[in-house]
Amino acid sequence: MGLCFAGRPSERERLIADFWKEALILSSLHHPNVVSFYGIVRDGPDGSLATVTEFMVNGSLKQFLQKKDRTIDRRKRLIIAMDAAFGMEYLHGKNIVHFDLKCENLLVNMRDPQRPVCKIGDLGLSKVKQQTLVSGGVRGTLPWMAPELLSGKKQYGNREGNTDATLCIYVEVQALMIKDSSNL
Repeated sequence: MGLCFAGRPSERERLIADFWKEALILSSLHHPNVVSFYGIVRDGPDGSLATVTEFMVNGSLKQFLQKKDRTIDRRKRLIIAMDAAFGMEYLHGKNIVHFDLKCENLLVNMRDPQRPVCKIGDLGLSKVKQQTLVSGGVRGTLPWMAPELLSGKKQYGNREGNTDATLCIYVEVQALMIKDSSNL
C-alpha cells in the first residue's frame, strides 16, 4: 500500500508522472542529431513502463571510446562534436535544457567509415523552459554540471546547458587526442 502525505503524490506516482513528461518531450522531437522516439511499452510482470527509441549500433560515445584499439581521426572527431552541437542547438531552439549531457548520453553509429553519426539521448533530466527560465533544484551528473547550478539558485537558462555541451565535447576531444598520442 502506498502512502500519501498532505496531498503529496507517492514517489512511484511522481516517477510515473516524470516518465510521461519525458515521453511527451521525446515525442515532439524530430532532428537527425537527437535519438528518435518510437513509443512506450509495458515491460515485465509488474507492468513497468519503458520507452522505445532508435537503436544506435555503437552505444554511447564513452562505451565506444573505452573499447580497446578504438581511434577516431580528427575529421571524424569534428563531425561527432558538430553533431552534438547541432543536437543541442535544436533542443535549445525548442526551449529544452538537457541538464545531463555527457559522453554516456551521446550515442554513436560508427558503421559508415566516412560519416559517423552522433545523437543526443537520455532526456530524462531535461526541462522545458518556461519564459526563458527553468525552475528546479540541482540536477544532472556532478562532474558534468555547470558550476552555477551548484549555487542552489532555482532558475537558470541555456547558458548552463551550453556549459555541459562545451565540457562534454572538450573531454571527448582530449580523450581522443590522448588515445591518438599513445599510438605514435
